[in-house]
Amino acid sequence: MAETVRGETIPGLVFQVAREVRGALDRQLSTHGVTAQQATLARLLRAWERRQRPSPFQIAARLGTDGAGTTRLLDRLEKKGVVVRLAGTGDRRLVVVELTETGKAIAARATPSFQLVNKRLLAGFSEAEVKQLRSMLSRLRDNAEKMQP
Repeated sequence: MAETVRGETIPGLVFQVAREVRGALDRQLSTHGVTAQQATLARLLRAWERRQRPSPFQIAARLGTDGAGTTRLLDRLEKKGVVVRLAGTGDRRLVVVELTETGKAIAARATPSFQLVNKRLLAGFSEAEVKQLRSMLSRLRDNAEKMQP
């Protein structure tokens, strides 16, 4: 199996693509006063709200960041009035995160930006190629998760 494509490793390419996608999202979302990470969190919370209110630990796992990074992100979003942290039921040490009305509005306004970036990323790809790409990226993610201690 080839380890590199044109001399570049797969991890290097994935890192570069992630950086470019994040930059494109940041540029699209700048008019909303949020970053790609903040908008991603708002959209995740919006999707989760039908099922559960997640803990900061669950958010960190989904965003691929650590606890300290998640705490800083939540602090910033709480100051902006996008989220609130609430005491969980049962164990008072447990905290859950909920979107405010402002946060729900940001999630809704950010969705077209995510859709536009997605559309531009996939320009020139056939439906079959998009399906294959999704499958391959999911497998890469799964393999990466297995490398966690």
